[in-house]
Amino acid sequence: MVTPAGRLVSRTVVPLILRPQWMQWPGYDQSLSSTAVCVDGEIGAILKLYREVRMGASKDFLNKMWPDAKRIMARWMTVNDQGDGTMKIAQPSTYDTSLYGVNTFIGALYLCALRASEEMALLQQDTALAKTYADRYALGRQALDKKCFVNGEWYTQEVDPEHAVQVVSDSTFVDCLLGQWWGYILQLGDILPFEHCQSTVLNTYAHNHKDAFIPASQAPRKFYDQRDAGMVIASWPSGIPPKNRLLYSTECAWTGLAHYFAGLCIYLEHVDVGLKVLEDSRYSYDGTHRSPWNEIECGDHYSRPMCAFQLFATASGITWDMLPKSGSGLRLGFNPRIDPGQYCGFYNLPTCWGQYSQVRSADLMTGKAQIMVAFGTLVVSELWLPFQNDSADQIKVTRGDQSAAIPVDHIAKADGYIQLFFTK
Repeated sequence: MVTPAGRLVSRTVVPLILRPQWMQWPGYDQSLSSTAVCVDGEIGAILKLYREVRMGASKDFLNKMWPDAKRIMARWMTVNDQGDGTMKIAQPSTYDTSLYGVNTFIGALYLCALRASEEMALLQQDTALAKTYADRYALGRQALDKKCFVNGEWYTQEVDPEHAVQVVSDSTFVDCLLGQWWGYILQLGDILPFEHCQSTVLNTYAHNHKDAFIPASQAPRKFYDQRDAGMVIASWPSGIPPKNRLLYSTECAWTGLAHYFAGLCIYLEHVDVGLKVLEDSRYSYDGTHRSPWNEIECGDHYSRPMCAFQLFATASGITWDMLPKSGSGLRLGFNPRIDPGQYCGFYNLPTCWGQYSQVRSADLMTGKAQIMVAFGTLVVSELWLPFQNDSADQIKVTRGDQSAAIPVDHIAKADGYIQLFFTK
């Protein structure tokens, strides 16, 4: 629920007929450092709005939500943003405290929100506003990378000397590229330079991974013990964690962070690292000393671990577009990142869910792909598959157990895919 001051509160009072939390605030607002409004949550709402639009939400839905989304972005761009696409002032977060200074945890989320807002502005036919978002993103991408990728190995924080509290400073911080993960989910591409992100996740895993945990080394909460392997949230390769470090930074990486980080590693072509992170996470909740049905964080049955569901899409390499610009049918593609020679896995789309499988030769010239719809309806106008043979007489498309071929109107090849175009 957005306040009259254009802010999205972190917690909603339910049932909704009760008095909203913000109505108790003086002037219906809070200080910029108050965690009553967490900026990663606000940005997340913008990203989730675009996700729902991409999933086929109605034009009426976007029309209803767009004014509040614009208000949130306008406040970010005028109050929080320094004018170059980065932020230095208080950035209250769901770490239950405020960060200060330029950092990629909040900064990359903000850049991703600018890109998502640009796409939504185009859907709303507001090209001037879309350009405003695009221009600020371009400034921010350059500035954030320049200010935070200073050691040539991983993204760090530009600490504000006037507010040197709750710092991640030069640590390898598991959450520092959450915005890039969102960028891939929303098919917005590389929010920050690909190679810098690759280097960051490799260094983070190398410095943060533990084969076993000592409970006393975790503060303020002690989740893992000697039976667990995993990662610590932040590690300072240059020395011991500073006294003014970010709250929770020496705890183990909760499964919600592990799932996101593993997915990001897979997106960044470090599949083995991603799978090892997931393996450690599952062993910690294998039922022998913790319930596999209750991944704890700040309480039982916490929602953050539900981001693991995104791993299905990450593994299958599914891409799709059902926005108005894509025409009457779905533009659908698959490019499995795990075992592409013989892949089989779950997928879900706005109108259906099922299973995708493929078998292909090492030279990508021969093989078979199958899309099984277990529930719903799938209407495709374009199909992109990770093969190289675009010879029409060697490509056959059938439906179900029917032997008759479905006519393909046009075949093309681009970016490592063959593209099949249909009108029926």
